[in-house]
Amino acid sequence: MKTKAEAFARITPPDFLLRDFLGTENAVGISDNGMPDSVLVAYSGGADSSLALHLMNDWAKECGAKIYAAHINHGIRGDEALRDREHCRAECEKLGVRLFILDADVPSIAAETGKSIEEAARDVRYGFFEKIMRENNIPVLFTAHNADDNLETIIFRLARGSAARGLCGIPVVRRLGDSGFAVRPMLAMTKNEILDFCDEYGIEYVYDSTNSDTVYVRNNIRARVLPVMREINPDVATSVLRLASLLSEDCTYLDRIAQEFAGREDATAVSELKKLEKPILYRVLAILFGQYSSAMLEYVHLEALSDFLDKGKEHSSLSLPGRTKAIIEGGRLVFAKEVRKKPEKKDFSSPINLSLGENFFFDEYLLLIEEQSSTKPSQSTPQIQDSEGNVYKLFTHITISSDKINEGLFARGRIASDKIRQGGMSKDVRKLFSERAVPLDRRASYPIVLDGEGILWIPDIAVRDGVKDKKMTDNENGSKALRFSLYVRA
Repeated sequence: MKTKAEAFARITPPDFLLRDFLGTENAVGISDNGMPDSVLVAYSGGADSSLALHLMNDWAKECGAKIYAAHINHGIRGDEALRDREHCRAECEKLGVRLFILDADVPSIAAETGKSIEEAARDVRYGFFEKIMRENNIPVLFTAHNADDNLETIIFRLARGSAARGLCGIPVVRRLGDSGFAVRPMLAMTKNEILDFCDEYGIEYVYDSTNSDTVYVRNNIRARVLPVMREINPDVATSVLRLASLLSEDCTYLDRIAQEFAGREDATAVSELKKLEKPILYRVLAILFGQYSSAMLEYVHLEALSDFLDKGKEHSSLSLPGRTKAIIEGGRLVFAKEVRKKPEKKDFSSPINLSLGENFFFDEYLLLIEEQSSTKPSQSTPQIQDSEGNVYKLFTHITISSDKINEGLFARGRIASDKIRQGGMSKDVRKLFSERAVPLDRRASYPIVLDGEGILWIPDIAVRDGVKDKKMTDNENGSKALRFSLYVRA
């Protein structure tokens, strides 16, 4: 039988993590040896956070620290979410832990802010956590991320082409707000270990039904990718955690070198920047850019900046994210605000003819239409570069049988009367955009694919009843399976 001592042995105490992270820094509410005087536990009611709450409650009693818990109902799962909230309330009452609860309407917030549901939910969560910590002088947030979460994160970032720092996975400690810290002491524990400990201790927890919905990328990774990896190595989560730790040490070393260079008086001298190897140069460029703008540079921007420096043409400029431009002046790299003329209002409602091959439209989309072979199905390339060097990243794709397409193929933006036949119902496209939180300033130019009968496909939102080719092969009547891959300009 497993004991709580075994569970404690599998976590890293918060005071040790903070002592190692803080070094000689002073932090309010944390003693010199890294011991916090109070901790807030992010408590969803699932197995991970339930074990976390019980272990941290015992730890807090031994150390004399205060413990609090926070639960968020995102307003997404209806009665199931209300069940989870009441479960958390009852458990905290039994343990004598003060619980903070937030009932939020994340779908509405997403629609108002133009963010995705996932982004809006994260902002709501951490905004709530930081508010509680600030008002109650709590220095540390404890989240129950585990080794499986870390593995899923790394696989997802690997598939997206992340830089080395992204492949370091979930950080064990990171700063939160002005003076707080988010700590993940359970990163070394696997999901199976957590479930075993919950069973042994009789810890009750709830199950989120959306965790089995493979529409979500993480769930898809969990259901389809991880089982294959565990066939190769049953302990893959621990192995990848070790790999991430080693990679993190390498990145920290390179980051330190880059920080030292960025602090030099001649850090912006083009002649000095051109002497740097790319692993250091890209980090230095990100640091220098970050001193001017809060926007993020992606790899494609860093590559462009590197080429820009190689040319070294005086008075030349390069457009970057955040309405910022890089300029070479007096042999130095400087950043300045890019003044752009307000664009004229464009009309996206006029249909554009589509054909097999590459179709560029609206100055930002590329729709690649290909015939799909029954013997060798095509795969969508992650990104495409056009003849002018513009990079287009894959947004989504679908396969449609050619015999479902009637009287031509077109693309345009939304018009007021747009409706699509889906699930046996005629649905208003305007409402679909609102439900999927499409940003208001993107709705007019959001691409819609049509044929002579009306709307065929709204990428990543809806497809007309009866047109999706499930077999993804040539049909017996001679029609072709057509793969539509939509790319967005980076």
